[in-house]
Amino acid sequence: MLDMGEKIKDLRLKKKLTQKQLAAKIGINESGISQYEKNLRLPSLEVLTKLCLTFGVSADYFLNISDTDKLKELTNNLTISQIDIITSLAYEFQKANLKAID
Repeated sequence: MLDMGEKIKDLRLKKKLTQKQLAAKIGINESGISQYEKNLRLPSLEVLTKLCLTFGVSADYFLNISDTDKLKELTNNLTISQIDIITSLAYEFQKANLKAID
């Protein structure tokens, strides 16, 4: 399992961004990105939120919280039809967020 710094670096490289470009995109300095990627420092809640929006992932991803466990808890008493509606909405929100970032 990747740690937070490795995840930030992996996502940054997948988006073909330099540390400087990512830093500018989220409003911090380049050394901050470097420190996050080396696990020397953790991002603030504000920066974590911006990273999530930039990369289209949840904070759970960075924090290693199991989406499966969380999803089971949230959908425990829902019908298949209700789960399908929630899934469709989540995909639409994700697409909208990615368009807003680009």
